[in-house]
Amino acid sequence: MNAFEPVIIMEHEAVIGGFKCLYWLVKNEIAHHTNYGKLLSLAQLLGCDYFLKLKVDRRNNYRSHRIIDEMLEIVSKVIEEPLIEQMRASQAISLGLDESTDVSLLRQLDLHVRYLDEEGLVFNQFLDIVTVSDGKADTIVTAVKAVLQNKQVPTEKLCGLGTDGAAVMTGRVNGVAKQLTDSFPMIVAVACAAHRLALACKDASNDVKYMATFRDHLQELHLYFHHSANRTAALKAAATTLGLSDLKMKEVKDTRWLSQHLAIEILQRNLTAVLATLAEEAELKRCPVPITIETLRRIKDAGETPLPGSFLSRLHQDLDDPLGLGAFTIHYEEERTGC
Repeated sequence: MNAFEPVIIMEHEAVIGGFKCLYWLVKNEIAHHTNYGKLLSLAQLLGCDYFLKLKVDRRNNYRSHRIIDEMLEIVSKVIEEPLIEQMRASQAISLGLDESTDVSLLRQLDLHVRYLDEEGLVFNQFLDIVTVSDGKADTIVTAVKAVLQNKQVPTEKLCGLGTDGAAVMTGRVNGVAKQLTDSFPMIVAVACAAHRLALACKDASNDVKYMATFRDHLQELHLYFHHSANRTAALKAAATTLGLSDLKMKEVKDTRWLSQHLAIEILQRNLTAVLATLAEEAELKRCPVPITIETLRRIKDAGETPLPGSFLSRLHQDLDDPLGLGAFTIHYEEERTGC
């Protein structure tokens, strides 16, 4: 028996090492199907000869997609089991729901849970992600109940539900929240405050023409560079030459509440590079941007003094108008530096 022990130990080490390599790929969000075999080959090159034991013959080498998927399923169960046990032992559990689509445009439902440990500390954990046939409330509720049953979540401890505030989630008659509270009466449903605030700000700003125009200009500037690899390369080259940060204009999205702030922050920090790139485009490519360049330069040169008749001047008028933005208390925020 002793003669076989080294072989058994080597095969055991090879399997454990294979699982560790797969876990490292997934943990670092690296494509596991295409890189798992390459990582094992690198490990062998570095002297981990026991990985040779994974190669049974020419066709069986523990590197196929099916084997990788089975290994990943085993890893996920090992990680999930203690988390599920902690959740079941909690005195209170809440759910978080959100919809999305994957790269193949299949509709998916993402479920997270929040629970307490024995010391009262709050934990947030991913519960499951499932494919749903459509975005109807009945379909979502059926999927949620199936996950709760499969994961053996103690539904009598459910006390909270968080959603994005979409109509399908919060509908008073047949929304997801309404149906789940009917099934689990202890649930208190809430919508994402940040999401609602962002949409409210968007709707409020639509009544101020300057804000809508300003947002359009930011988006057009992003699309101007985004749709051309040459323009993007020229913009990065200008930023590098001027010693500025690696520059990429950000898209403005109403559903992402920090996108407009980030777009403005990047433009402000790299305004010189943007102006230089637009000037080069106007001179060499004869692009219709000279008016844009001149307007940006005048705004920059004016500093804190708005140009008469400009959008900035109109904004200042709106800020002073008690029937406009003047009705709101707006505090100036110092620019933050660093992290």
